[in-house]
Amino acid sequence: MRKLLTIMRIASILTYMIIRLALNSTIIFMELYEAKLKIKFKTRIYEWKLSRKLEEYGIPREVSKRISKNIYKREVEALNNLLSLKGIMEIMRKQTHI
Repeated sequence: MRKLLTIMRIASILTYMIIRLALNSTIIFMELYEAKLKIKFKTRIYEWKLSRKLEEYGIPREVSKRISKNIYKREVEALNNLLSLKGIMEIMRKQTHI
C-alpha cells in the first residue's frame, strides 16, 4: 500500500512539473511573439514616417514607399542620414532601378 501511494505521489508531482513546464514555455513563446509584433509595428511606423519625409522633398509616393521599405530591409542605420537632403540623394543614387 505504501509503495502504491509513493508511486502515485511521484506520478502526481511529475505530472504537475510537466504541466508547469508546458505553461511556462507557452508564456515565453507568447512573450516572444508579442515582442516580434511590436518590432514589426515600429518598423512600419518608421517606414511610413520616412516615406512622408521623402514626399515632402517632392519624391513620388510609390518611389518613396519603395525606398523606405528597401532601407528597412537592408540598411536600418541609413535612417540617420535621411534627416538631410544629401542623405536622400545618396540613397536615390543607390536605388538605380528607380
